[in-house]
Amino acid sequence: MKANILILFMALMPLSAAQATLMLNVSILHHKGIDQGITLLSEFHSKEEVPPQKEVRIKMREGVEVLLMVDFKPEPEVYGPSAKLSVLGRVFTDAGKELSKIGEGSSVQVGENISFEVKDNIGQLIEVSLKPEFK
Repeated sequence: MKANILILFMALMPLSAAQATLMLNVSILHHKGIDQGITLLSEFHSKEEVPPQKEVRIKMREGVEVLLMVDFKPEPEVYGPSAKLSVLGRVFTDAGKELSKIGEGSSVQVGENISFEVKDNIGQLIEVSLKPEFK
């Protein structure tokens, strides 16, 4: 009897771990004209459901676009999804030109913030802030 309960418990354990959904709070601040002393600021805030190893596209209206991919970093001592994540992304201008890659080699814990800044040669500064959470 105890063996049956143990087998049932072990069979259901992966199902509960697989139900964790990763949400990503994203803030994008787009500064224009910083080289001229006049700054025009556009803000965008979003909460996105992010499947592991899938790109998520976030676009400001008439503004920059950010492609993000988040993945769980393996932690052998932890069962289920890891709380440590790797973040990769690319930032594009409103014309579709790639400005920069962000997040290469970086990691963040669930519940913590991570920020990236991208500056171009025509006086634009783009700040991307991310905060992952489990739903």
